[in-house]
Amino acid sequence: MRVFQVFLVTILLGVTLHAASAAETEAQVVELLGQVYRPQVLHSEGRTGWSLADPEVLRLVGQTTTRMSWSSDGETLYFSGSVRESQWKPGSPQVRVDGSERPAPGRLLGKGKGAWMEPEALFFALALKPQNRGDRVVAMPEVPAPRLEVVAGRRALRIPLASALRVQPTRLRLDTLRLRFPGCVWSGSPQTMLIDDVQVAISEREGAVLMDLRFPPNWQGEIRSGRGLTEVLVGWRASFPPPCTIREVTGLGFSAEASGIRVQAEGPFEYHWHFDRSTRRLTVDMPGLREPASLPVSRAPQGGWESFQFRPVGTSEQPILRFEGDLAAGHGWQFVEEESTPGLLFCRSTSTGQVGSLAQTGSAATAGYVSSRGLIVLDPGHGGGDPGCVNRSLGLLEKDITLDVALRLRDLLLEEGWTVLLTREDDRDVSWRGSPDRVELQARCDVANQSGADYFISLHCNASVASTRAGSSIHWFKQADLELARSLEFALGESLGLGQGGLRHDGFYVLRHTDMPAVLVEMAFLSNPREGSLLGNAGFRQRIAQSLAGALQEYVSGCYARGADLPGNAPR
Repeated sequence: MRVFQVFLVTILLGVTLHAASAAETEAQVVELLGQVYRPQVLHSEGRTGWSLADPEVLRLVGQTTTRMSWSSDGETLYFSGSVRESQWKPGSPQVRVDGSERPAPGRLLGKGKGAWMEPEALFFALALKPQNRGDRVVAMPEVPAPRLEVVAGRRALRIPLASALRVQPTRLRLDTLRLRFPGCVWSGSPQTMLIDDVQVAISEREGAVLMDLRFPPNWQGEIRSGRGLTEVLVGWRASFPPPCTIREVTGLGFSAEASGIRVQAEGPFEYHWHFDRSTRRLTVDMPGLREPASLPVSRAPQGGWESFQFRPVGTSEQPILRFEGDLAAGHGWQFVEEESTPGLLFCRSTSTGQVGSLAQTGSAATAGYVSSRGLIVLDPGHGGGDPGCVNRSLGLLEKDITLDVALRLRDLLLEEGWTVLLTREDDRDVSWRGSPDRVELQARCDVANQSGADYFISLHCNASVASTRAGSSIHWFKQADLELARSLEFALGESLGLGQGGLRHDGFYVLRHTDMPAVLVEMAFLSNPREGSLLGNAGFRQRIAQSLAGALQEYVSGCYARGADLPGNAPR
């Protein structure tokens, strides 16, 4: 009996010593997007790790988009996240990641409440990359490659995030959108890739991932959702206006007698082309053409085309038929229309010496098509770090009101057949947050000047220390601005129950540095109790947008009636 007691005490003592060794801890400092965590470090069996029951570890997991759970039999630990999914078995040197086995960067040890994990393994499971910074480890969320999806019938790129953060978008050019992911690292190996029609370029700079998305010519990207959530959804839409009429296609394919591609629709239509010199690919977008039941595709050379295909790139409500053709070396292209047959277009491949070279990017229309639309840039005043004037009693910010009116006006103008660009489509600075006023204002002018806009309208709310000041006003600077300003003078004011401030000759920066007719519209005084209350009403903001849209349409009609030389108005 005494021998058994000694043996039992020895076993208990050994277990106690082992537990003490495994529980020998020290705090480690981990930082994730500015938040600090202090998990206790365990040392056991020559390995170092963190208990998965440690409240600090659970806090860290909770700050990511990954969720942790055990299988019903307690043999597998699941990490389910938007960036990656992984399955871990205690003690295994392998891990299953997105359905494939691979060597594990660290081990899972133990099960249930007694389970702990080596930091490298946990960081990988949470899609975080650790960087040692002296007295702490900085965990940086991984940014994965965008995934192509179809959302509500439209193509989009979905970028899942390992942790909720605010993505910072900037429009570098009309066709290029930059997404900045602060405090993140790139998870992929290729730095450039082509996803559908979008060229993606990745770089890392000053502790952030920069993702440049370059969209096809005549198309522009837009963030549809998720700037401050757990994913970013980026779509792209045509920068040319939707057609007034949808046409059925009655003939399509290669015509041997015409030595070219033939497109026959039931009526005249516009088309927009781009030629990529590096790939020798000609792309022609034809808005308003609904694709037929079968679309011709040729993978064999025909008449100077190495290959070609037709495919739809629009939506059911706004169809766009696209032709893509790869030209053989030594060949150019030529568009040929039949004056007697509206809606008929030939695209012929020719020897480059036979015809004059066309512009690399351009727009035209088939015989009989008349366009009276222009490109207009709407500039919602202020935004991002600049709220503009503030009515604290009503809780209203100028930047919110100007954006809301601009978005409403854009939708109305698109229905009228305009091409519309916005200097900003959400609450942000056009240049960068905290930029000097001159830089921010020039960035707004650049959107208009670089796009070749026909008109520029900057939307604002007025303010004064005297709360009795009221009324709308239209501001102009260049002589070219005056006619546009006059056309908008009575769009607001008394017609909407506001005071009428009339026309003002002012040297605002955006009026002095834009190359086209431009006006600055002070819709009403946000500092006035009555007008501020009206501006806070969505129905009233819709009336402002409708009045401006109607006045612009009348202005353009008047210009055409006077025979003004405006882009795109000539019958074709």
